[in-house]
Amino acid sequence: MSAIGILTYLFGVIFLLSASAFAYYALRNARLMRGALGHRLMAAGSVTSIVGLIVSAIEFLFFSGPIMALPVLGIWILAVLLIVFGGILRGKDIRRVLKISGVKSILMLATTRYYLIGIIVLVFCHMPLRVLSFSYRHFGAASINWTDAAGACTLAIAFVSLVVGERRLYLTTRLSATVVGSKESKEIGLLQSDMLAVRGYEALTNTFLARVKPVISDNILEKTLTDYFEYNPILFEGCILKKDGTIGVAPALRNLDRIPRENGVQTVCTLFARLNSKLMNLYGAVTSLELAEKTLEDSYVSVRKQYGDIPVLFDILRSMPKGVLENEKLALLSKEALEAKVRQRTQELEETLKELAEAKDYMESVIKSMIDILIVVDLEGRVRTINRVAGEILGYEEDELIGQPVNRVFTRAASSLLLGGELEKLKKGGTVRDYEIEIKAKDGRVIPVDLNASLIMECGEPKAVQIVARDVTERKRTEEELESSRQQLRDLARHMESTREGERTRIARELHDEMGQVLTALKMDLSRLSKTLSQDQISLHEKTISMLELTDTAIKTVKRLATELRPGILDDLGLTAAIEWQAEEFQQRTGIKCEVSLYPEDINLDETLSTAIFRVFQETLTNVARHARATRVKISLEEKAGKLVLQVIDNGRGITQKQISAPSSLGLVGMRERVLPWKGEVKTSGIRGEGTTVAVRIPLGQEGEIP
Repeated sequence: MSAIGILTYLFGVIFLLSASAFAYYALRNARLMRGALGHRLMAAGSVTSIVGLIVSAIEFLFFSGPIMALPVLGIWILAVLLIVFGGILRGKDIRRVLKISGVKSILMLATTRYYLIGIIVLVFCHMPLRVLSFSYRHFGAASINWTDAAGACTLAIAFVSLVVGERRLYLTTRLSATVVGSKESKEIGLLQSDMLAVRGYEALTNTFLARVKPVISDNILEKTLTDYFEYNPILFEGCILKKDGTIGVAPALRNLDRIPRENGVQTVCTLFARLNSKLMNLYGAVTSLELAEKTLEDSYVSVRKQYGDIPVLFDILRSMPKGVLENEKLALLSKEALEAKVRQRTQELEETLKELAEAKDYMESVIKSMIDILIVVDLEGRVRTINRVAGEILGYEEDELIGQPVNRVFTRAASSLLLGGELEKLKKGGTVRDYEIEIKAKDGRVIPVDLNASLIMECGEPKAVQIVARDVTERKRTEEELESSRQQLRDLARHMESTREGERTRIARELHDEMGQVLTALKMDLSRLSKTLSQDQISLHEKTISMLELTDTAIKTVKRLATELRPGILDDLGLTAAIEWQAEEFQQRTGIKCEVSLYPEDINLDETLSTAIFRVFQETLTNVARHARATRVKISLEEKAGKLVLQVIDNGRGITQKQISAPSSLGLVGMRERVLPWKGEVKTSGIRGEGTTVAVRIPLGQEGEIP
């Protein structure tokens, strides 16, 4: 036997095996699918081609010559036609279910590509060789020639390609046998895919769960899934999260009877898509939305690699959450749908551009109407934008400062601060608010401004610093005038207080010295007069005694008035003794118990300061007697942390913050003003129902004296 004969027989064996396998898988797929006439025709074509091979062998062995050549050619033509028409029906089914064009189905489905290769080889390679072989037979060739070998080769190639595609399809559709039993297996296939949709989404969801489970706790996952299952009982009633972290969908398969067949796949995909969207958002809240979308995309790709080109996976792809596999979704669109998508996107872009233009015009009008200085500085310290007001205040044209260093406007210290330490604060999301600095005008004037600054971000990165500054020259001048006026009022008040204190001292001294002496002399004269009266002058004697008593009362009144005007003990024995005396006198007069603690007992203070502290103390006790309704007062005077601290604590009803800040609380204002010249402070606080605390703190000098 020649080499051509050996090759012919070898290719014939390959063809016989591949054609048998193709017929087997085609019939199996026809059983698994509804409406699979194309598979039956292709199986019939395969069987017919096997018959053609057998008849060809008989014709070659027993009927040499052209006697059987024509019937053999007819059998081969019938076989090819059956396979071609079966492939055409198969392609129509694919386009109808996937709603994509034939070209897209070839690009997206491996099985379609294998079918196409096999049919092309059969029609355009094998059939011409078969006709040529018929011609040789017709003209009496009796031996195997090169046309027989080439025809057997192309036939083997065609059926190997067809069987590879049919087997791949069988492996994907065989998944239906694992979904339901043999009775219902015909309900699943290319045209009835609701159960495959459940299985496909089960694989996708469990793959996604396996990837997010290390990040999200089991309790949160279980609660999320349980709530979703309870909220969508039409499909998920009975579904649970298993101990291994996966979901079981056997109940969902039973629940498919609740969903109309005509939109079963769409409903299943919608419900599962919402579940995966919920899981994606949960995962994105813990990590990031971008990572969650990428993880769901990887899960889908993994499932598609595992199960191949199951048509229902394309329905799952269409239902994926927005932002996931958008390019792949676009690939599924028909030409009309893609054009509609482009028109919609174009319209959205036009609307966006219109909105951006309107926003730009609005911002320009806002900037022009601003009464504040607006300067935009890049991170290199150069001016990028200024507004009209900035040019008017600084004396520059708007274009004159563009591109110039920022220190041309701001002082060097302010420039380094804005682009140095404060810039780090801005990068962390903060802002610079109410920051007072000085800027330089073109003519050299220094203008005080109140500055606010914030970062301008582009694509998540800082690009520039936006500075809004308000000229506060008038405000500064007003503040200075107000402070000057306030200081003058304080000086006037201190002068008046000093004058009043001097008058009190003078009047007290005159009362004590002159009036006291007169009353004492009058008392002595009355006493002597009383002694010179005879006993029978009873009425005069009684009158004299009455006058002596009135004189004693007058002496006591003069003494009390002199003490109240200016306690002599304050001048003679100092502040601590005066406080002890005042506390004792207050206790005797009001019945409120006073506890006095003085440390040290002798404090060397300026006479004016001693008077101020004593008057504050007197005012505090007066407030206690008038308003506190207290039964006990604790008084302490001590040196603490370089300060002289006077503290008065009562157990009365407690002063409120509203009472402290009330305009009518002039006594408290007077207390604060009395110690202000010595940089002292008076703090008043109260707790409702527990009492009030008044604390006076005045800094001490190096040796315990007031500076």
